[in-house]
Formats: sequence, structure tokens, C-alpha cells
Amino acid sequence: MKTIYVTYNERRSGGEPESSERYCSRSDTIIEYNLKGASVMSPKSTSYYNTYEVAWETLPSIIYVVLVRYKSGDTFGSSYGNGYVEGVYADEASAAAVMQSISGKSYKGYAPWDGYFERLESVDVEPLMLAGHEMSKSQDGSSKIVSDVQTLARYVRQLEQSKLGKSSIKPEIRAIVDRWSTL
Repeated sequence: MKTIYVTYNERRSGGEPESSERYCSRSDTIIEYNLKGASVMSPKSTSYYNTYEVAWETLPSIIYVVLVRYKSGDTFGSSYGNGYVEGVYADEASAAAVMQSISGKSYKGYAPWDGYFERLESVDVEPLMLAGHEMSKSQDGSSKIVSDVQTLARYVRQLEQSKLGKSSIKPEIRAIVDRWSTL
């Protein structure tokens, strides 16, 4: 068995009481849950991470993470954007099949998005370069390329989801795209 560490960050806003009463309604809590990376090495103690044991014979250079976002709450308020990493997969087809089973409501595993107050918001397959893997080690500056690819992939996914088009590409992303087009 091999261990893969998936790091993430989470930011919350809202959730403030709407009165000074002990039991009162709260404003909605909005959560930004974002994957940061994946590694075969234990992350710094200041990172949030999940660990996954995999029985893969060889580690791929890219893994596919099934990320579920869902609404939760209670009688007094709701939270949106809760994140749950369903699992990591060595190939995109396996991850896509799990994503489909979640979307189609035929998923049989642990489902924190399926409860009295919980509702599925979205499910995505996120490719992550596996740091610490032989292909991601740098002796010639290639770690900058790995970093660029991860940044570009994250931004392209966001762009595709927002449907804003090419005019919304940030200058730093344009520089990465330009750098790649000259290789």
C-alpha cells in the first residue's frame, strides 16, 4: 500500500447570528473549498490534508480526485460549498464513473451530501500532478513547468465552469500559455 496526501484550503464567510438571542437564525455560511495539490510525501504540519491508501502497483504522474461540494445546515442556518474528497484514482475513466454514480444517485459509499439538511451542489473530477513522483522531480527546472501546468489546469476548469470565455484569462495565465506555446 502507498499513501497519497491531498492538500486543500478552506475559507468561510458568513454564519453570523441574526440576533442576540441564544438560539437564533444565522446568515448563510459560504465555504470556499479548494484542492491545493497531491503528494507522496507528508505535507507540512500547517497544511490541511486527507490521506488515501492506494494499492496501485506504480504511481501515476497525475491522479484524479473526485471532489463533491454540497449544502448542509440545521434549523438555524445553512452552509454552502462544503467540500468532500470522495477518493483518488489512477485514471480519469474510473474517476468519471464515480462522478457519474454520484450525479445519477446510484453511488453506494459514504455520502455526506445525502441527508435531511444536505443537498448535492456539484461533483467534479480534478486532475492533480502527484508531487514526489519520479516524473515531477526536477533537476532541470521542470518543477516550474509542473507548477505552471497545475495553475493552468485549475484556472481552465474555473473558466469552463464560469463560461466567461477567453477574455477573462488572467495575465499570469496568458504568460503560462505563451510560454507553453513556444516549447
